[in-house]
Amino acid sequence: MIKVESILKWKVEGSLLKKLKMIRAQILSKNSDAVAISDNDLHITLAAGTGWQKLKSRIKAKDIDEPEFSMDINPTVKVIEKGGSKSWYVKLKNQQDWKEYVMDSLQGTYDSGRVYHISLANLTGNKVDSVALVVEQKNHHNINPKKYHKKFKDFRKRY
Repeated sequence: MIKVESILKWKVEGSLLKKLKMIRAQILSKNSDAVAISDNDLHITLAAGTGWQKLKSRIKAKDIDEPEFSMDINPTVKVIEKGGSKSWYVKLKNQQDWKEYVMDSLQGTYDSGRVYHISLANLTGNKVDSVALVVEQKNHHNINPKKYHKKFKDFRKRY
């Protein structure tokens, strides 16, 4: 379900929520510092930040259609730490579908580099204490670091 608040979000529900509860239970059993984010607060942030703030007053939840593609997650739990915050999250499988959905819904505006994900736990259990923006780490030059390092070592040996 779409919610227009300080962020634009899709609230998790149905079979996806059931799957997330199982994964969250595993996180809590393996990480003593993890505190569950409540079921009611589980969501996918679709838009946030300055671009969203400019649009927010003109957009109503009823104006945005629900996604028509399948909602599925990569069950591998990821951890991100930033500025004293720590979040345990799962990525959505269909990143391109989400990006296009947000672009279509907001007429071309989206958070470039955003990884569409669901935070399941953090250090306090309060959704606002999660790491706000998970972005894709890209290797700027598409260099395989292992191959590059080997080539560099080989180069040094020659001279």
